[in-house]
Amino acid sequence: MVRFGLIGAGNVGCAHAESIRHIPNASLAVVADTHPGSAEKVATPMQAQAVGDAQTLLERDDIDAVIIAAPTPFHFFHVRNALEAGKHVYVETPLARDAKEGEELVKLANQKGLTLTVGHSLRGYREYQMMRDRIAAGAIGAPGVVRLSRRTPHPRGWYSNVASSGGVVLDAMIHELDFLTWCFGPVERVFCRGMHGRADIKQLDYALAVLRLSSGAIVHVESSWCHYGQFCLQAEAAGDKGLLRYDNQNAWALQISLIDFKSSGRSFFSESPVIKPAHFDLLERFVQCLEGAGDNPCTGDEGLEALRLADAAAQSMEQKAPVHLNAVA
Repeated sequence: MVRFGLIGAGNVGCAHAESIRHIPNASLAVVADTHPGSAEKVATPMQAQAVGDAQTLLERDDIDAVIIAAPTPFHFFHVRNALEAGKHVYVETPLARDAKEGEELVKLANQKGLTLTVGHSLRGYREYQMMRDRIAAGAIGAPGVVRLSRRTPHPRGWYSNVASSGGVVLDAMIHELDFLTWCFGPVERVFCRGMHGRADIKQLDYALAVLRLSSGAIVHVESSWCHYGQFCLQAEAAGDKGLLRYDNQNAWALQISLIDFKSSGRSFFSESPVIKPAHFDLLERFVQCLEGAGDNPCTGDEGLEALRLADAAAQSMEQKAPVHLNAVA
């Protein structure tokens, strides 16, 4: 049995708590959040303890692993402290605010002999898993051009502070950047342009990156927080023998759209209600990994590589020039 502590009781933390309820050999023991009411709301249905600070959680000897679902600026602090306390860690993306912090965390996990998993969600989508498997099997031959797109409304709140959140590149595009290296291998060069620094708009963000892979293939990655409507994911990979394409807007047997009176907007279900959600799949595989029954679904090193690419994209936007990966500061 893997006994979890959860740091962060927002929407993502709630989703992970619900996942634990349905994962065999997993239980939730403690929920920590600086807002006691939020911690209690998540902890009470799970018969877990609610605490107001993460250190209280980490001092418990009966906690095997910690889920970090706090905002991005606090990832480094919480992951480091959890590893220092001897806990295995599942951290929501990104691994840290920048690659330098990420490198320190990966080094610490290796020194401690602990499992560090980064929740890159596309690895949990059945469609992206199938795409990767078919490309590896040679279904499209040698990949030449890849197009990836993610479009959502702006999440608002602290995400509007790009210095803290990293904007659409670090919060959204990083998932596609992880998929690239997971599916196609190393990236050689990144060129990215976006809205950040060009317009003083707090609740819109957009970035478009063009990357050259070490294989010579060209990749276009679009990430938008300017989209008002359904959560959109698209992927297309063209090779010398064929084409694979995925569009979540054309892949649902059932689409659900509800009025959300609390936010004066609309609420959407972005995944099929009849298969495991991506975050559930990854957390379940994390538990299996800790029990010796499977591999780490996204290692710290893999999460760090995606973070390096996101740093390169941000550097490219700032310098208005391509960035070669061996030259990233």
